[in-house]
Amino acid sequence: MVAHEAAPARVLAGAGGRWRIEAAPNLAGFEDAGPGLPALMRLLLARRGITTTEAARQFLGSPRDLTDARLMPNLDVAVERLSRACRAGETVAVYGDYDVDGVTATTVLAEGLRALGAKPIPYLPDRFTEGYGPNVRAVRRLADQGATLLVTADTGTSAVLEVAEANGLGMDVVVIDHHAIPDRLPDALAIVNPKLNGNPYGSEPAAVGVAYKVIHDLHDRLGQTYDPAPHRALVALGTVCDLAPLLGECRDLLRLGLDALRTTKRPGLLALCEVAGIEPRLVDAEGIGWILGPRLNAAGRMAHARIALDLLLAPTIEEARTIAAEIERLNDERRAVTTEAVEVARALVGETPPPLIVVDSSEMSSGIIGLVAARLAEEFHRPAIAIGIERGEGRGSCRSIPEFDVTALLQRNADLFLRYGGHRAAAGFSVVP
Repeated sequence: MVAHEAAPARVLAGAGGRWRIEAAPNLAGFEDAGPGLPALMRLLLARRGITTTEAARQFLGSPRDLTDARLMPNLDVAVERLSRACRAGETVAVYGDYDVDGVTATTVLAEGLRALGAKPIPYLPDRFTEGYGPNVRAVRRLADQGATLLVTADTGTSAVLEVAEANGLGMDVVVIDHHAIPDRLPDALAIVNPKLNGNPYGSEPAAVGVAYKVIHDLHDRLGQTYDPAPHRALVALGTVCDLAPLLGECRDLLRLGLDALRTTKRPGLLALCEVAGIEPRLVDAEGIGWILGPRLNAAGRMAHARIALDLLLAPTIEEARTIAAEIERLNDERRAVTTEAVEVARALVGETPPPLIVVDSSEMSSGIIGLVAARLAEEFHRPAIAIGIERGEGRGSCRSIPEFDVTALLQRNADLFLRYGGHRAAAGFSVVP
């Protein structure tokens, strides 16, 4: 079979915009598919990079066996240390992040470690007073509470100083993360991040997906049975809300997670669905991204992410309903504040947006700048950076388009920032105005 070169894309101008029309893909790889794979389906699959009949069968079939956990960088070292902590009943600090991925990853780790004998202390930073990532003051506070092991969730890959502080206080550190790899790594006992070493893992799960793999393998290491369904539901939430690429294992984790979410018995998720007006059995990826996710994120954007964590960890439906009602109130407040901030940002952009949109204002709260950046990126199809200025510090949030790696941009200009981190589609930073 002779491969045909794809024709170049056409660019059309009109209606106030430019449209890039991709050339028709080569469908020769589907010649043996038969009538069960219609022409339109072949075209759609090819647009997603699925170009053979065998690849289509795998893509459309039931979720496959998940990726061998041994391919995850440093997972074996992390699980060995965690297994010792569980056997000895150690106090383990779980330091998460304030978005949905960070909150769900913290929940998975805290529940999994507690079930296996450790004593977890889940900790989420205050977005407004602490910002993203570990900080020395919090690390010291956790050490004072008796933590002998620090586990980061959805953060830590860039935390050189904070990991050094933890080591100096006698704590081992295990980093569980998925963010871009910086030039300098912290001196942690183990950094479990699929992006390390050129990504031999083959996909880029969200942090909650990495945490799930760690806890699953930890149960196996300790010879304990593990029901994955409750945590798979959380993996679905974090995967969608963190815009993880739905390729390979990520897509299978989402499909498995959606099935688990639709039959969940977790009081917090049931109460969240109640206030959101959606039946769990009807939840899909869109329902996560537009209904459930924004509500969980509203806690950290408007008050403190601990509220969302408490919801997911709530032991009874009565307690969960009380917390869910507060989250619904915060989400209503978030909507109003976001609408005002987006209007401010649009005015700053003007009529002719530049290739890279950057807006800054003291009228934009750092709690919702990510939403502002996302709205600008979607509306103008350009990478967008929104910076809120509070207490003498600018906190920026970046959202990008598939063609542009926004974290690579930050890495090229690292000397400008107090701290930064992220992945290809979304990132954040702090800067002196």
